[in-house]
Amino acid sequence: MLRSFQQDVCGQYQTFDLPSEEAARARRKAAAAKKDGVAAKIGKGKELAAGSRKLRRFNLNTYKIHALGGYAKAIRLFGSPDSYNSQLVSNFTVLSCSLLTVIGGT
Repeated sequence: MLRSFQQDVCGQYQTFDLPSEEAARARRKAAAAKKDGVAAKIGKGKELAAGSRKLRRFNLNTYKIHALGGYAKAIRLFGSPDSYNSQLVSNFTVLSCSLLTVIGGT
């Protein structure tokens, strides 16, 4: 199903970096040029040349897509992700550190 989505739907759209991603890339490039001792000629507001937006494509090889199959099983086993938190682990850590202090551990 995801492969057909990639072939049928994603091929009809061109997606590009967000302006914030473009600006971050320009800042990294300017910092690298400054570090190398090359004078970076970047004007205000024109950090990137026209047409320098990066084309982004749907990627089936990311971990999020790989892990998608396990979500339904995990929800059946543990419930919805918003129904639990890490408070129990946090309390255990505080308790164990307190006990170590009382019995003379580090």
